[in-house]
Amino acid sequence: MKIVRIEGELNTLTSPDAEAQLTQLIDAGARKIVVNFERLDYISSAGLYILLATAKQLQVSGGELRVCNLNDLVREVFEMSGFDSIVSVSKNEAKALKGFWNFWEISGQNPPTGKMPLDDVDRGLR
Repeated sequence: MKIVRIEGELNTLTSPDAEAQLTQLIDAGARKIVVNFERLDYISSAGLYILLATAKQLQVSGGELRVCNLNDLVREVFEMSGFDSIVSVSKNEAKALKGFWNFWEISGQNPPTGKMPLDDVDRGLR
């Protein structure tokens, strides 16, 4: 499980770097990714495309992409584009992560550790 924090704008100029870093996480074995938009000011169609591509990559391997902490402008973009029905949107990071931890309860397996080592899963994109 990985947490990615994106700051500023996710647009045509910044999307290639975000895509490369998200792909790197997936290639390294990440199957569950939460993207925290707490400090994201703006997202364009290029940013949405990166999220869609990432969600599809994760889905193929049995994983999932979730987003959280959308400001009003980003939430409006998600709602108008229908993205809120494609990607799981949570109010905050804790709620997004809780859904992933429920996977362990449903599967009957034990999570890798008793608590989440956030410094091990944190990765910021700037």
